Amino acid sequence: MHIDNQVDLGPQPERHKQRRDQRRDQRRDQTEQLLNSVLEFMPHATLVVDDAGVVIGWNRAMEQLTGVPAAQIVGRGDREYALPFYGERRPLLVDFVMGAEQQPESVYPSLRRVGEALEAESFVPALRGGSQMWACASPLRGERGDMIGGIEVMREETEAKDIRLLQTRIALREAEIRLRTAFESLPFDMWIVDNDHRIALQNALARNTWGDLLGRRFEDCEIDPAIRARAIEYNSRALAGEQVAGELTAHIGDEERSIFSIVCPILDGAEIRGALGVNIDITDRKRAETKLQQTRAQIEATLNALPDLLFEIDADGVIHDYRAPQPDLLYAPPSVFLCRRMQDVLPADPGRVITRVIADAAAGRTPAKGTYWLDLPIGRHWFEISVAPKNDPSGQRRFIALARDVTAAKQAEERLRQVNLELEQRVAERTTQLEATNRDLESFVYSVSHDLRTPLHHIDGFSQVLLEDYREKLDADGRRYLERVRGGVARMTDLIEDLLKLSRIGRSKVVPEQVDLSELARSVAAELLHSDRERQLELIVAPGLTARGDARLLRVMLQNLLDNAFKFTGRRERARVEFGAMPKSGPDAEPVYFVRDNGAGFDPAQGEQCFVAFQRLHGSDEFPGTGIGLATVQRIIALHHGRIWVETEPDAGATFFFTIGG
Repeated sequence: MHIDNQVDLGPQPERHKQRRDQRRDQRRDQTEQLLNSVLEFMPHATLVVDDAGVVIGWNRAMEQLTGVPAAQIVGRGDREYALPFYGERRPLLVDFVMGAEQQPESVYPSLRRVGEALEAESFVPALRGGSQMWACASPLRGERGDMIGGIEVMREETEAKDIRLLQTRIALREAEIRLRTAFESLPFDMWIVDNDHRIALQNALARNTWGDLLGRRFEDCEIDPAIRARAIEYNSRALAGEQVAGELTAHIGDEERSIFSIVCPILDGAEIRGALGVNIDITDRKRAETKLQQTRAQIEATLNALPDLLFEIDADGVIHDYRAPQPDLLYAPPSVFLCRRMQDVLPADPGRVITRVIADAAAGRTPAKGTYWLDLPIGRHWFEISVAPKNDPSGQRRFIALARDVTAAKQAEERLRQVNLELEQRVAERTTQLEATNRDLESFVYSVSHDLRTPLHHIDGFSQVLLEDYREKLDADGRRYLERVRGGVARMTDLIEDLLKLSRIGRSKVVPEQVDLSELARSVAAELLHSDRERQLELIVAPGLTARGDARLLRVMLQNLLDNAFKFTGRRERARVEFGAMPKSGPDAEPVYFVRDNGAGFDPAQGEQCFVAFQRLHGSDEFPGTGIGLATVQRIIALHHGRIWVETEPDAGATFFFTIGG
C-alpha cells in the first residue's frame, strides 16, 4: 500500500526532473514502509486488497483472529479472504467500497455510510463457531484520485469488549513506542508541529543539530536563518493541507551543507492534526554529483581532444552514438552512421575486419584490434580500430569502438620498409665484396706463408752448416749472430704456421655435433702437462659441460685458451687454471663458459686489443708467442655465432668468458 503526492516545483531541466522523480520515489518508498509498519502494529484485524481484488495486506491481528497466516493468503484473489469468516467466497465490505458489488444493504442491513467508507455489523458463522463482527471498509486512491485498492478493518462484538479494549490500548501503546523508536532512529532531522505551529516532537538527530526546541515555534528558535525561514514557510503550507519539498543551503556547525526538506500534513480523516517535517543532509551526494560533473567534463574534454572517431555500438555492430572531431576524414556524412551497422556502412573488406574485431571483443579476446583502409575524397587513408566492452548500468551489451587514422604511420612504415630493403641489398652487396676480399686475403696469406717456408728453411739450414762446419773460424760475435738468425727464423716459422692455421680456420665449415667440452679440456690439458712434466700446476675441469659445435674447431679454441693460461702462469709457484661454466640466470639463458688463471694478467683497458692478430700485450722476452692465438679463438667463436670477452687485472690473472651459439 502506498500514498503518492506530487509537488510542483516549477519548470526545471531534465536532470533536475529526474532527481525530483528519484526523490519522489524515495519518499514513496519511505511512506510505504511507514504505513506498512503502522498496518502491522494496528490492534484490529486489517485486510488490504489491490484494485484486482488480490490480497496485499493481512496483518498480525488478522492472523490471530482467523488463524490463517499471511503467507497463505497474501497474493490470493477470487475472494478467498472471505472463507475464514463465511466458509464461502462472498463479497465483504471492501468489495462494495471498490464498486465490485452493488446494493450492500441487501447483505449488511446495519450498513452505515461515512463518506466513501462503509461500516456494518454481521454474524460470521465460520469464525470460532459463529461470532458477531463489526467491520469498516474504505477505498484507497492514488495521486490522481484513481482507485488503487481497498482496506477493511474488523473486530469482534462480544461481552469481552472491555478486555479487548484494554488489549487494544496496550497494542496502541506498543505501536506508539515502536513508531517513536523508529522516529528517533531515522537518520534525518525530523519534527512534528501542532496546529499552533509549536514543535510537538523532535527526533534525536534534530535535537543534536538544533538543540531541544520542544514547545517552541520556529520563529522563536535561534537556528540557521535559512533553515528557520524554510521551516516556517513549509510548516504553514503543510498545515494548510499542502505537501511541499525543496533544497536549500545552510550552515550547520562550521560547514556549509546542502539540505533537502519535506513537510507534509498529518491527517486524521479529513482533519489536519499537525505537520511532519524532514530535513535530509544531501551534501555528500551534491559533492559527488559535482565531482561526477567535473569528471564528465574532463572525459568530454579528453574525448574532444582525441584524434579518433568514437562509436558506441552493440554486439551486432549497430551504431548508437558517435564522435567525429575531424569530420573531413569521414568518407560519408555522420548521419549515415547512426542506427546502422558499421559493417553495412563501410565497404566489404573493412566490414569483415570490423565484424571480426567486434566478435573478438564480445568473446573477451584481447586485444580486439584491426586495420583497414578507405579511399576518401582526400585520398587513401588507413584506420586502426579497437573495440572494448562498455560498462553499461542498464545491462545492455554495448561496446566502445575507436577508429584512429594511422595513415602517417603506415606511410612511415612503408618508407622504412623500402629503406630496409635498400639497406639489405647494400649489405648483401658489401658482404659479397667483403667475402671476396677475405678469400683473396686468405689466399694471399696462405700463398705468402707457404712460399716463405722454403727460403726460411734454406736460411735455417745454411746457418746450421756455418755453425757446425765453420765454428772454429768464427769468433764469439759471429756465432752469436748466427744463433740470433736461427732464433728469428724459428719465430718466423712459428708465425707462418699460426697464419696458416688462422687462414685454414677462416675457410673452415662448421660441422655441428654434440661435443663434451669437459673431455676436450682434459685431453688438451694432459698434452700441455706432458710437454712440461716438471710443472707444478693445479688444474680444475668442471664435469659434464657440453655444447653443440664443431669438435675439431672447439678443440683448437680450447687449446689456445688453455695454452695461454699455462704460459702466463709460468712464473707462479702455485699456478692454478680452471675450466668451468657460470650458473644459468634463467631456464632460457645461454650457457657461459670460462677459462680462468691466476697468471700475469694485463691492463683491462686492452681487453679488446688482445683478440686482434699480432697484438701482443707482453714482450717476447717475458712470454713467447706470435699474437695469433686469441685472434684464432675469436674467429672460432664467431663461426659458432658466440661471444667472447675477458676480465683481468695486472698480476691478478685473467678470465676469458665465451658462449657457443651452436
